[in-house]
Amino acid sequence: MAIKLIALDLDGTLTNSRKEVTAHTKDVLRQAAAKGAVVVLASGRPMLGIAPIADFLELDKAGGIVMAYNGGHIVDWETKEIINLVTFNREYIPEALAFSHRYNIPILTYSETEILTEGPLTRWSHREETNCGKPITLVDDLVSYIDFPIVKMMFAGDPEELKVPEREVAAYFDGRLDVYRAEPHFLELMPKGINKAAGIAMIADYLGVKPDEVMACGDANNDIPMLEYAGLGVAVANAGDAAKAAAQFVTKSNDEDGVAYAVEKFVLNV
Repeated sequence: MAIKLIALDLDGTLTNSRKEVTAHTKDVLRQAAAKGAVVVLASGRPMLGIAPIADFLELDKAGGIVMAYNGGHIVDWETKEIINLVTFNREYIPEALAFSHRYNIPILTYSETEILTEGPLTRWSHREETNCGKPITLVDDLVSYIDFPIVKMMFAGDPEELKVPEREVAAYFDGRLDVYRAEPHFLELMPKGINKAAGIAMIADYLGVKPDEVMACGDANNDIPMLEYAGLGVAVANAGDAAKAAAQFVTKSNDEDGVAYAVEKFVLNV
């Protein structure tokens, strides 16, 4: 069956190790869109960190869709219609911050234009600056500063040092928030039930696309749900073992235009 929806993780998948999408990959995705496939950027990044890539790929002209926060915020990039927006319960913000203060590990959140934290600024929080292409804004009091909806909060720290707070945070918010590692150094706190499979299923329903008409590409544990949901799950060669096990096909690495290779093979049939 023809692929009608191409769901693409960004970091480690669509973007190379320099956080760039190559001109070749852009051209291949343009050809796929011209053939009728809808390109979906499916990332744990905030919307502000995905928008530059969506604009580079000209998804506003191609009818593409942007799925931020693993599905917590979904926007039709052509019409700017909000397909989904699930917000973080404000009552949980000071509770999450208490863990940040206790362990002196920065917790980040996002406005429409800023990455926000009370600090401290560390090598781990600076990685989110690299991911999003935006500097972090330091604020004195996040609880007072946040007078707008947010979708997630995220601890950024040494992978080993996150182990104890991860257990405690997960136990404390059990049944209220989903707590998981998007990357070894990022511990995310999200509203319950938000994951890439649920987000892609919502988009597929919006477009009238069946699961077996979906191709999903990813590399990390948070990609596994959509790799399993899609009729064709594709892992890049640099993916973790769990993501590879969830996929039906392993393509080239993100530094070898692995997404383009898979799209050419399964969508363009070249």
